[in-house]
Amino acid sequence: MNIKNKRGGANRPCDGAALAADWDRTWLIPAGANAFPLKVFNDAALPGAYTLALDGPSNIVARHGGVAVRGGESNAVAFPPGPTAETLEVRAERPCTATLTLSFQGAGAAEGFDCGTQVEITAFGPQFFESPLTDYNFSPSLGEQGVFGVRIVNPPPQDICSGLHFKLEIVRETAGGGEQSIDWLDVDDAAGHGCTRAVDFQQKRFTWNGIPSPGFGNSAPQASGRDSFQGVSGSAVRILPALTLGQPVPPPFVTAVAKIVSNS
Repeated sequence: MNIKNKRGGANRPCDGAALAADWDRTWLIPAGANAFPLKVFNDAALPGAYTLALDGPSNIVARHGGVAVRGGESNAVAFPPGPTAETLEVRAERPCTATLTLSFQGAGAAEGFDCGTQVEITAFGPQFFESPLTDYNFSPSLGEQGVFGVRIVNPPPQDICSGLHFKLEIVRETAGGGEQSIDWLDVDDAAGHGCTRAVDFQQKRFTWNGIPSPGFGNSAPQASGRDSFQGVSGSAVRILPALTLGQPVPPPFVTAVAKIVSNS
């Protein structure tokens, strides 16, 4: 058994209106969730150009209409003339920090009229880390277990954490972007199998024995994987064997997905 991929994500723990603050303040969003709206009020019908800039890593993107700006990029955006309420959408694929700036430079009768505003963005979320104890390659049939660590990057304040919980899922990634849910890991510190816990840790080590747990795991039929192999005269996709609840997951590999999820 091989833990091939590790992913961190979120299941939209709060809505955009609750998370979004006004411009010129810090904006806290979950990494890996859907895009969040950031409101802009265009209150001046002046000739000129708006520029959207994002200072940060390339895994965060801001969009307005058909214009997308990733971290480290800037681009012109077109707002309708006159007072309008515009929306920028922001999505961070992984935890990070960034600064989103919207600036206006006047032209013609408005030449020399320049202004701008910005918002500091912090995206929080789970991230896998490796240590000497990490073990992604193990044999469930021999009684071995996988060991992997998860840390919370840019942990949110306690008032937000109280409405969230942490989960760790094992999936198989299938052709066409699909997934088969294999197991939910025991992540709490109590006796028994607890597949959720509070977001009350900075980093923690978790284990999995490679056997889907009754009540938490699933059987899955044979499926085609996402890997494609191109030969001289043709191509083939990887076949993922059928698996049975309560039995060791057959090779070749699975994916671990760490999630921060809303309590509601």
